[in-house]
Amino acid sequence: MSSMQSDHLALGAESAASPGARLRRAREARGESVHEAAFAIKLSPRQIEALENDDFAALPGMAFVRGFARNYARYLGLDATPLLDGIEHLAGAGQPDLSPIRNADGDLPAGGGGRRGSFPAGVVVALLLVLLGVGWYFDWFRTEPLPGLELQTEPAPAFMPAPTEGGGAAPATSEPVATPAPLEASAPAAP
Repeated sequence: MSSMQSDHLALGAESAASPGARLRRAREARGESVHEAAFAIKLSPRQIEALENDDFAALPGMAFVRGFARNYARYLGLDATPLLDGIEHLAGAGQPDLSPIRNADGDLPAGGGGRRGSFPAGVVVALLLVLLGVGWYFDWFRTEPLPGLELQTEPAPAFMPAPTEGGGAAPATSEPVATPAPLEASAPAAP
C-alpha cells in the first residue's frame, strides 16, 4: 500500500471510530493520563472516562455531554464539529418533536387569582391588629379620676422655721436677707 492510501484509510477509520475513541487516541498521542487531562479542563476523571467510553448516561445530560466534549476536543486540538455529530448519532438524539399535542382534552382549572387577593387582606388584618393593640395600650394606662371623688389639696405653709437649741422656734424677722450677687465671668484677654 502506498502512504497516500494508508493515510486515507486511517482518516476513514478515524471518522468511523466512535467520538470517545477519537478523544482517547488524541489524549494518548499527547502522552497524558486521564487525571492530567481532567485537571487541565476542570472535569473529574470519571467524566473524562465516560466521554472516552461513550457512556453518556453517566453524565448529567446531553447539554453537558456536548459542552464537555467540545472543551475536551478544544484542549486536545481536535475539531469539535465531527465529534459532536458522532455524539448526537450515538445518543440517538435527532431533532426533538416540537409538534403540538392534538389529543389534549379537558378543561383548564379556573383560578381564583391565587395569592394576589390574599396579600392585601393580610396586610389590612395586620394593621387592624396593630391599631387595636395601640388603642388598648393607651386605654389601659389612661388615668382619670373616679366620679364623685375629688382631691382635697391644702396649701403648703409658706415658711416653717427650724427649731433652735433654745427649745423654741426662732423668731421670724422681717429684715431682708442679703444674698451675694453672682460674679460675672471675666473676658479672656485679647491676643
